Amino acid sequence: MPPFFYREASDDGVAAFFDTLLARAKPPGKSVLLYNVPRMSGIALHADLVDRLVAASGDRIFGMKDSSNDARLQAEIIGRRPGFSIFPGSESDLAEAKRRGAAGCISGSVALCPVGEERLRKRRRGASVGAGPASGIARRRTARRRDALSYRIAARRTRMGACDAAAGAALGGAAGKARSRVSLARGRGDDRFSMSTR
Repeated sequence: MPPFFYREASDDGVAAFFDTLLARAKPPGKSVLLYNVPRMSGIALHADLVDRLVAASGDRIFGMKDSSNDARLQAEIIGRRPGFSIFPGSESDLAEAKRRGAAGCISGSVALCPVGEERLRKRRRGASVGAGPASGIARRRTARRRDALSYRIAARRTRMGACDAAAGAALGGAAGKARSRVSLARGRGDDRFSMSTR
């Protein structure tokens, strides 16, 4: 996700953010998924910027979740980068997205209701839906997702210093320095979020 706290970041700023983040975090190859969510971040990852980020990352960036659900953007990126995984953020257009070449869908509604998703999948396959093994499967999935979420939250806290330093590099100036002070507080395990420009 681009540095959404600062909505005026240029393409150069976004590229500097990702360059710094990837240099400090050192993720393995094909392990980074871009997240295009312009409604929340105020920054749109357009096709030229995606090309630039992927080229600069080596083999680290393998795909993008596109919560803008822009069919033209997805088709353009897939056309430019065969093998690049595109995941729309909504299942409402999934069938058409698959025809365009999308890898699948990353849907928030499915994550919120795994039991309903399991029932829907079973209905599509013609299996009975009841309180038997399906509910046990759904409970195990919910527990695994909860455990995975706890792990991701803990891992995120350890990576926040790298992310904040990357935002500082992208923005520079007092805002970047203030953001760096936040990362120092987080690095000590302090979850208080305060920012000063002293």
